[in-house]
Amino acid sequence: MRANRLLISCGVALVQAAGLAAPAVADPAAQQPTEVAALAAASPEVAETDHSKKKPRRSKPAPGSQKLEHPELAHSKSRLSEKPVPLLKEHTQLPERNPPIIEWNEPFLGPGNIKSGFKIPTGAVWQPAFWVFGDLQTSAGVFNNGVNPGREYVSGRADIFGHLQLTPTERVVIGFSPLSQGSSLGTGLLHVDGQGTQFVDALNPNIQTLFFEGDTRQLFPGIDADDRRGLDFGFAVGKQQIFFQEGIMINDNIQALGITKDTMQIPGLTQDMRVTGVYGWGDIRRGDMQPLPDHSAQLLGVFTETDFRRNIVTFDFAYVGSDNPRDWAGVQRGGSGVFWGASSTQRFGDINTAFRINTSTALDAKGPWVNDGVLLLAEISRTMPGSTDIIYANFFTSLGNYTSAARSAQVGGPLERVGILFTPLAAGLAGSPIPGDAYNSAVGGAIGYQKFFGPRKQLTLELAGKGFTDGDIRGVKESVVAFGGQYVQAIDSRTSVQVNGFLLETSERHFGYGAAVGTRTRF
Repeated sequence: MRANRLLISCGVALVQAAGLAAPAVADPAAQQPTEVAALAAASPEVAETDHSKKKPRRSKPAPGSQKLEHPELAHSKSRLSEKPVPLLKEHTQLPERNPPIIEWNEPFLGPGNIKSGFKIPTGAVWQPAFWVFGDLQTSAGVFNNGVNPGREYVSGRADIFGHLQLTPTERVVIGFSPLSQGSSLGTGLLHVDGQGTQFVDALNPNIQTLFFEGDTRQLFPGIDADDRRGLDFGFAVGKQQIFFQEGIMINDNIQALGITKDTMQIPGLTQDMRVTGVYGWGDIRRGDMQPLPDHSAQLLGVFTETDFRRNIVTFDFAYVGSDNPRDWAGVQRGGSGVFWGASSTQRFGDINTAFRINTSTALDAKGPWVNDGVLLLAEISRTMPGSTDIIYANFFTSLGNYTSAARSAQVGGPLERVGILFTPLAAGLAGSPIPGDAYNSAVGGAIGYQKFFGPRKQLTLELAGKGFTDGDIRGVKESVVAFGGQYVQAIDSRTSVQVNGFLLETSERHFGYGAAVGTRTRF
């Protein structure tokens, strides 16, 4: 009996529900969810039926009744809005954007929707955008290293780049340095004591950078649609900056092809591993940082970087083949060579450390282009407690005469990383207070303190020195001790002012000094 009563009750409930829903189904164009239909049938002000014409007749909706058209919007608190809403408000919560001087099709780091782009025959979707950017630097100063004649200069430098982005992984980059070339880092006036004043003309229209960069799986999505076969290889081809072992082994703009395989893992041992193969065939400048390249040189290298749980380890190899061991004047410069480099970067508590070893081995003739040597470098730093200030100490020693595999005349020597006193000013015409080469079994280091006065200015003070324990193959060398500083002040979001100064004394009791002021504007 209870079962029969239950069935009868359910049947009555279904009949009543069908009766309430019937008026809402009469007009297919006005169909609504069940909840709204029931409300409409129960309210004669919303819908009523004209029985004489057998057609539904709708009266004007009551005020506010439009909100019932999509009740899920009103009743579901978890529903996401279909209207685009920025995570942060532009100009109020986001910092002011400094756009490049030219933007086409898409803003650089700008808010808003990304254009849909178009599909190329390989199946990849390109969303092209073109940006032009760069910086302009000026420098004026006096320089006397206690050995060579003093210098006074004023100069400028510009670096301009065009960046055609096709996707986040595919791009074409072209770059010019119209005010600098060769060993001249800028164009301007230079006065050398005892030699007079001259105009340093480094004006040129030459292309310094031109390469295409991409990823195989992004260019050809169909080759590994589900990303299971690991066919994603990054590559870059053209004239580009090659930079390995923090610029100690290679720091040059050469014509090269590089292929990289990333995100490789050895279970239980490594977190990530990157392997890069490089073949360079042109514009290779050798270890003496001369402006003219070795036109016969070719470079072949394998470079690895591995993330372990507690440190990052790099291991690099490069071979440079050359069949022109003498320069245009018949002077022996050196021929082919083999180069090895390894490093380990880690933390010991609050102390950041990096240990590096680089070697160079001449395979036939020795000279400034390539020689036998080993360079050891230790870097130690830490952030001071309760501040963002950094204290650092870097030490090096070289055995023999270490030379880089490829080194541009536009950069400092292999010891440039040791400290600011080993680094020439970017637009200067006077070199660095302490030479950055690693010849003659050199030994030395730098101790410094970098003080931050908020986000817009900083001061670095440094004490550095360099000595020699072997004979000299490139002229008279004197051990040197120097003290210097660098102050950087931001003027606005694009322009900063930099002031450098130093005092030094050599082992032969020669005194030196220097000061420079410059500006840098990014556009």
